[in-house]
Amino acid sequence: MRNNSDLPSGLWSGERVFIIGGGFSLIEQFNIPYELYKEVDQGNVPVKALTPYLSDLWDKRVIGINRAYELGEWVDAIYFYDCSFYNHYRTLLDRFGGLKFSSCSRFINNKSRGIRYIPIDRDSKTGISGKSDHIHFNFSSGGAAVDLATKLGASEIVLVGFDMCNGSNQETHWHGGYKEKEEPIRQEAKRKNKLYQKKMPHKRHSKPWRALLRDTQKKGVELANSSYRTAINEIPQVGLGEYL
Repeated sequence: MRNNSDLPSGLWSGERVFIIGGGFSLIEQFNIPYELYKEVDQGNVPVKALTPYLSDLWDKRVIGINRAYELGEWVDAIYFYDCSFYNHYRTLLDRFGGLKFSSCSRFINNKSRGIRYIPIDRDSKTGISGKSDHIHFNFSSGGAAVDLATKLGASEIVLVGFDMCNGSNQETHWHGGYKEKEEPIRQEAKRKNKLYQKKMPHKRHSKPWRALLRDTQKKGVELANSSYRTAINEIPQVGLGEYL
């Protein structure tokens, strides 16, 4: 069978890699004014307006999850899983000059958008795939990116914004979330005369971390969680300042 993977194994051999998840605690951790966050949330200013507050990460090796590519070219790579994500954000995604990885099947033989296709290993749901050119999805794009960082050669992986819980005012994401996904649910609730409430799949997203810690340790890779607010109990929690 032809190998369709575009995974450049060992590209960042021996490097420390930060992975930026979608958790709201990023706003708190980098002292981003709440008023600015609300402007981003409401779409009044672009996500890139948050970038000056993240200057400590500019010179670091960074993988961004989903909308983190909007922060700018200092994000070295992004990973997204859903084809629907590309359909909605394709205009800005196409302009992003960093590495772009996805497990969306539309990119298996279509390289015109500069997106590298990484197949999902279906033999197991969690941990680090034993196949050098595949990754496990690990129930979320953030979990998949840990496998990706390992395959890229990282010796240390530091999680930022991996909350698995909402903020104190029920905020779900530092970038305001995904309104294109919320709106159909909101309209359905309105049609049924029900109160719309945001629901996040935190329970599902929390499943893979024990397996990810086990497998990264087996490979001699240090996995640490430096998220300011987090419900992940399996990963050693280390202050971000330790790495900056």
